[in-house]
Amino acid sequence: MDQSELLRLVVEVLERLRVPYLVTGSIATMYYGEPRLTNDIDVVVQLGAAQVPPFCRAFPTIDFYLDEQSVPPPVTG
Repeated sequence: MDQSELLRLVVEVLERLRVPYLVTGSIATMYYGEPRLTNDIDVVVQLGAAQVPPFCRAFPTIDFYLDEQSVPPPVTG
């Protein structure tokens, strides 16, 4: 799976679960036409507690590592 396929998968899952997100970092910069030496994808998400299990299940453990217990609780306030 290349980076564009991975980003597409992540965005599809986030859209389906109605999770607010933003894409940032070098992938976003390259989209706007500025080449970067780093080649990674940074995604910031706002997961509610009820969204964590279906989000983790959307990524098969054979290809991804996601640990529900490691997801921090939502920030409030």
